Amino acid sequence: TDSFPLDDVTNAVGARLEVVRGVVERVGSVSVGEGQPVGALNRELAIRIFAEYVLVQQGESDMQVAEFLQKVRDLTLDLWDIDEKCLLGIGFITQAGAEKLVKYVPADALPEKPDGMLRSLFSMRAQWTKEELLAYLARAELTGETIDAVILRLCRPVSGPEGKEYLVSRTV
Repeated sequence: TDSFPLDDVTNAVGARLEVVRGVVERVGSVSVGEGQPVGALNRELAIRIFAEYVLVQQGESDMQVAEFLQKVRDLTLDLWDIDEKCLLGIGFITQAGAEKLVKYVPADALPEKPDGMLRSLFSMRAQWTKEELLAYLARAELTGETIDAVILRLCRPVSGPEGKEYLVSRTV
């Protein structure tokens, strides 16, 4: 958990004041001592919420990765290092020619059952890292099966560039 002077941060972001305060209220805490209130946030969760806010504001269209990361940095006032991991469970990066784009995939747009969820994810992209799939499957409605068992049953590993391991659908 990181602490910061809430008024300084919210004054600096100006028009995004409601976003910062909303995130602090949702996943953090505010303490008031002498001087201004101090906000405390779980860094990883806060960054993910700011990242999703940026994607929601973008709407249906994809966004360039560099632009996305900069907007998240702006919201967090460069307090934290922001990288592509903030997309876990809310989106992914796709290649469109020479451009790398962020595609927003909200969890509530996917089926609740793991079989349907994985089918939907694999229809969007042929291979995923285990970490990416775990971020989505954490919200799946499991019935007597562990997430690892679901992955073993529905996916198979393949080697990607530089020996990185990916998962592909067993049914494709």
